[in-house]
Amino acid sequence: MLAQQSRPSICNADPRPAALDIVLRNLAGADVPLSTFRGKILLLNFWATWCVPCKIEIPALNELQEKYRRRGVAIVGVNVGESADLVGPYSQSMKIGYTNLLSGDRSEVLKAFNVDVGLPTTIIIGRDGITCRRRVGLTRKDTFEQLIRALL
Repeated sequence: MLAQQSRPSICNADPRPAALDIVLRNLAGADVPLSTFRGKILLLNFWATWCVPCKIEIPALNELQEKYRRRGVAIVGVNVGESADLVGPYSQSMKIGYTNLLSGDRSEVLKAFNVDVGLPTTIIIGRDGITCRRRVGLTRKDTFEQLIRALL
């Protein structure tokens, strides 16, 4: 109960542990456990190449990664349902500067993070591994930054 009381008021009232035991593949085909990001403030951004709001968010996520990575913040994109052959060139053309992983056909990651309504969906996880917020749809950079700062 004490951990709940010390959580920033910006977080949801009913915190839940994030599913950091899931392993996804990066664009090079290597396995990356989400537990790699334990102890960091994690913005887990579920997206797709066909998603216009996702495309709009990419520059802001790049800026946030650059600004806050030295302070223990990780931005991780999770592409939903597309292949590395498609996502790789797209990521290069969009100059994505943060980690990108593939959900592939692994619906357990979508279920674990309750990604079923729309894209982009971003899950903000504190250093303690507890989900702070879930955002569905286009989110402004200053909104993400407010959440990050509250968790620093």
